[in-house]
Amino acid sequence: MKLVVLSSRLQAGELELKCEPHLLQEILSVLRMDISKQYPNLLGDMNFPVEGKLVEVDYEYFKFALEMLLSLCSSRLGGERILIDAEERSDSWIVRLKGVAPDILDVIRSMVQCKTIPQSSKILSAENILQLHIICEILHFQKISFEFPEKLEGLALVVPTYGE
Repeated sequence: MKLVVLSSRLQAGELELKCEPHLLQEILSVLRMDISKQYPNLLGDMNFPVEGKLVEVDYEYFKFALEMLLSLCSSRLGGERILIDAEERSDSWIVRLKGVAPDILDVIRSMVQCKTIPQSSKILSAENILQLHIICEILHFQKISFEFPEKLEGLALVVPTYGE
């Protein structure tokens, strides 16, 4: 039900985000605790510097988008854990997720590059596709973009730092 409401609000342009400065490290730490409760075997290592610039995001929606992405990945994993690391650049943080199933990466890449929502997928249900669409939109509204580095075998989120 929450997905349908979010989708409707996105389509109507009524989703209100409060992008404010936050510590990325705090968001990732809380995310790890929350995900570990629901999916104890999902996350592997999580690496990030202790200090760094603040990111400008809506805390709740950013964390929610990451949780949805990780939960979607959990249903597609074959025993592999997702590894997360973050690195600060001059104007952004790069949050890398390694271990995301290739079929999910293909659908995300298609959605991001083509700006279209697949009507169907051999590997994902309609609900999963809706989840991915919402994830992409929530991140897009916060000026967070995707990268798909070949050697990573996963994806990376480019999260702008505060004031950039």
